[in-house]
Formats: sequence, structure tokens, C-alpha cells
Amino acid sequence: MNDNINKSFEGVLPNTLNNYTSYYNRLLSMLGTDTVIEHSNKKIIELLNSTDISPNSIKTFITIIIRIKRTAGVSVDDLISYRNGKLSKQIEKYDSDKKVELNETLPSYDDIKKYMNNLLNEDLHREYIINYLLINYGVRNADINLLITTDKSVTLKRNTLKMNYLYVTPRYIIYQRNDYKTVAVYGKKSYKIVNLSFRNAVSILLANRKECRLLFDCDGDTYNDKQVGNRVLNATYNNIGETSYFKILIKHYNNFSNIEMVRFLSQSRGTDLNTVFKYYNING
Repeated sequence: MNDNINKSFEGVLPNTLNNYTSYYNRLLSMLGTDTVIEHSNKKIIELLNSTDISPNSIKTFITIIIRIKRTAGVSVDDLISYRNGKLSKQIEKYDSDKKVELNETLPSYDDIKKYMNNLLNEDLHREYIINYLLINYGVRNADINLLITTDKSVTLKRNTLKMNYLYVTPRYIIYQRNDYKTVAVYGKKSYKIVNLSFRNAVSILLANRKECRLLFDCDGDTYNDKQVGNRVLNATYNNIGETSYFKILIKHYNNFSNIEMVRFLSQSRGTDLNTVFKYYNING
């Protein structure tokens, strides 16, 4: 009996599918087999617990196994009990310990703001733009994979375009997000940016061209998610990445009881406020 992963992962979003497939192949390698169905649930749980894999990653493995075995008509009751019981408690402790660690080790809001401004002073305009969007809008990597353009016709087609862009005018810039993780839930987002330093950095990067890609060169080439993620990561302070930036932002505004700014970042990112406090609030 094979695992029939196509049917098991039916309806899963493309990015999640890629993640599940990667985990699935890793699990097969760990089991030394080409199917998970032939292995008992008890054996799989024991195997995962014998590794140094984080509880959150183990949960992903278990979720994948449940989908595959359920599709094959194999009982998964003990897997569900393990995931909702013992594993859930392990995740809770792991996340709590991780928050304490991050609270002590992550740079401050002032650190990343100073870093952003220094990028501008060093004429690193592309990196400055990336950091400005991360710090002011709390967005994800893919949200910064965008086109910079002065072509007004792009804005006229924004309701049908599945791309993100900065539309540049003499007095302001429109940051339009048509393609982001939760767009199906929260809809397309548009922000008007009037900050002079940001507008100058964008103009310099554009350099009299009609349009330019932000993350790489200006030839209009497209890049996969991993390349985009690495490009954004390398532009951040100490290569800590956008998720750490978002945690720093939430900690900063939460410390000052600025719930309105936390709510704005939740809305801008496209993440439910309860989720923001549960997963990104490192204050505990």
C-alpha cells in the first residue's frame, strides 16, 4: 500500500504543500522506507521523540502522518491523542522557554531602527527599503517581493493583478499588496507612504527607469520563495529575519501599551490579533 500523498494533501495551499512534501520526504528518510503506512503509530512516535527535533516540527510530522493514514483508512486515534495531549504540553513548554530566550537575546526596536537609518547613510537603498517596509508594516518576506513602477496603468489593474508593487508618484508612493499569505481572508491592502527618506531611496533605486524589481536586479526576473527569503534575511540586522523583526515590533509597542499600533501591525500583516499575541508576543 502506498501513501497516496497527492490525495492526502488535496486542497492544501501551494506553500504549505511544499512544506508538507519536504517534511514527508524527511520522514521517509528517517524511517528508511518509501511509505509511512506500513509503520505503526507507536513506532513513529517513538522515533520522533528519540530525535532532537523541536515539538513544533514533530507536530507537523504527526499532522502529515494523520492525513496520509486517514486517507488510507488506517486508524489515527492514538496519533490524535498524542498530538492533543502530551505533544501539546511539550509545545507549550518549548514555546514558553523560547520566549524567555528571545526576550534576552533579540535586539531592541532602537537597534533595528538605527540599523535601518545607517543603511540610508551608507547608500544601501535597496536594503533600506526592505527594512523600512518590515519595520513599519510588519510584513512577511513574500510581501516585499515587489515591483517598483511609475506606470499608472498598473494601478488601474490592481484589482486583477496578482502581484505586489510600489507605485511611485512625485508626492507619495502607494504600497499595494495583492499577493500575500492571508489575502483570501483579509483582502488586498494598500498604503500611502509620504516619508521623504523612503521616497528618495525608492527614486534613487529606480534611477530614471520606468520600473524595477526591489529584491534583486531590475530586469524583471522572478525568484522562488527560498531566494526571496534569503534576500530579505541578508538585508536584516544581524541576519535575524522578518519573523524576529515582527516579534521585536510587538514587544516594543506592547511594552509601551500601544495597543493601537499592535492592532495596526496585526491588520497590516494580515494576522489575527489573538494569533499575534499567542505566537509573536515574547513578553509572555
